[in-house]
Amino acid sequence: MKLVWKCDFCTAFSKDKEIMQEHEKNCSFNPASKQCWTCCHAVQEGAPISGYHTGCKLGLDACAVQDKEISCTSWKEEEK
Repeated sequence: MKLVWKCDFCTAFSKDKEIMQEHEKNCSFNPASKQCWTCCHAVQEGAPISGYHTGCKLGLDACAVQDKEISCTSWKEEEK
C-alpha cells in the first residue's frame, strides 16, 4: 500500500501533498468554484443514448458557467 492524498471534492489523488492542495483549490467540484454541477439548482438533463449534461432549474445557461473564469450569480449551495 502507498500513502496518497485524495481530493475532498473529486476522485483525483497524488503522492504529493502540495500538488493535491493546489488541485483542491482549482477543482471544479469544489463548491468555492461555484460551478453549475455543485449548485442546488443543477439538474441532469438528456438521455442515456446522447449522454447527460447539467441543466439549471432556474433556466440559466449552464454551459456559459462551465468556463472556470465565470461563476454563476445565482449559485446556491445545497442545503444539508
